[in-house]
Amino acid sequence: MRFEKEVPETRTLEVNANIVECNAYIIHFSNNEVYSISSKKFFELGGTYTVTFKNLEYVKISYDNKHMIYHYKTAKLLYTLDIDPNVRYTFERYTITVEDLVEGEYELRKVYRFDDYEPIEEDLEFKPIDLSNYRTIKEYAYKTDTDGITVYKNGKFYAYYYYEENHTRTFYLPNGNMLFYHEEELDADAEEYDFNDGYDKYNYYYLLYDLAAKKIKKVALPIIINNIVLYDDAFGFIKVDAGLDFNAIDPKTKMLTRDRIGSINNDLKIKEINFEFGEMDDFYAYHNNRFLIISREAGAFLVDGKNNKIISSFEYDKYLQLTPLPGETVALYDDYNEKIHIYSLETGKAIHSEYDLLGIIDTNILLLEKDDKYYRYDGSLHLLDGKPIVLEYGNVPMYIIERDDGYDYYMSNGVKLFKAADANALVKRDYIFEDMKTFYIFSYTVDGVIKHCIVERSQFLMVM
Repeated sequence: MRFEKEVPETRTLEVNANIVECNAYIIHFSNNEVYSISSKKFFELGGTYTVTFKNLEYVKISYDNKHMIYHYKTAKLLYTLDIDPNVRYTFERYTITVEDLVEGEYELRKVYRFDDYEPIEEDLEFKPIDLSNYRTIKEYAYKTDTDGITVYKNGKFYAYYYYEENHTRTFYLPNGNMLFYHEEELDADAEEYDFNDGYDKYNYYYLLYDLAAKKIKKVALPIIINNIVLYDDAFGFIKVDAGLDFNAIDPKTKMLTRDRIGSINNDLKIKEINFEFGEMDDFYAYHNNRFLIISREAGAFLVDGKNNKIISSFEYDKYLQLTPLPGETVALYDDYNEKIHIYSLETGKAIHSEYDLLGIIDTNILLLEKDDKYYRYDGSLHLLDGKPIVLEYGNVPMYIIERDDGYDYYMSNGVKLFKAADANALVKRDYIFEDMKTFYIFSYTVDGVIKHCIVERSQFLMVM
């Protein structure tokens, strides 16, 4: 995991109504107002209507005499479909089909198509389209579905690859080529097999898709790849074109080894990265091209990503719970006396000791108490002006502090979001995976009026 300090984007809607339904793009309130999160404005509607957007790639506003079709992301009106007894409309997730009744039979007039919450024009294949939400490598963009991958080049359709049987994972190389991993589980009594993961026996193979030539070929790799992280995706935590997480196969037993890390290039040349302490169990990247390596056998190590040299080592009692923290620090929690201690990885010395742990939010932000004072630790120790309370529902990156006139709600980084009458603000959460964004929508009351705070955050990139 990469430790990032982030200031989330927030906004407040003063709509004195409950939320009927919402996702990462749309909020529908009980007073029938509809708000576009992505375009930050309300839909311009009037009169009496019904709202439908769940399981659709567009927003449908239906009146007695017409259907108004709106853009999911921009809230702009796209089409007006008049309701007529001689016209039949079929509304499906990706299409709207229009049919006319002619001499007792319905004839197709038009099909409106949508994809990724965008209307698809007839000349899509020749017209540059917005691919900002897709994975992009050099001039290529990739859109995956259950059957395969659509590849765009310079904003235009370029190729489509259909997955073969037993396709399990797809990996992307620095030049944009795709590497497909295929795996077939065999019977327990199979005598011929490629590897054993400790539970089952498997055969496997890889296919490499050359985008420039639009050709695919079978390639032999003696490892099982778990993940390939391109340099841009990894924010430079290690100076290779593509980081590699993999398992080797023992040639004698055919058993998988423990996880290893290394690099891979466009020619599929693999180089393992070895450390002085041997095998690792996990690592966490920091800003300055240094990262924490954890080995259950040897301890914790602060490593320089430029040359993979150990900067410092940290030995600890393996019976204690170790939590990696920002600021090149770690916490050790002693279950016996229920105290937490924070250590500097560089010096190996305790910098904060004998604190009571009130809670952990955002995986690595600590809420602490000592001598009747309260703190938030995010790599630095911050004194709080009240006792923090961790929200009980879900993994919400927030805490609250009770005041005489209500409750203050804070993000995990200490940014105050809003004041509410109670500690029971409702929260709804949704994701846009392509953009690596998480949206939280908090509904709360102030002086009897309902308000809604929208919080937009970038998701942490999980390196391993």
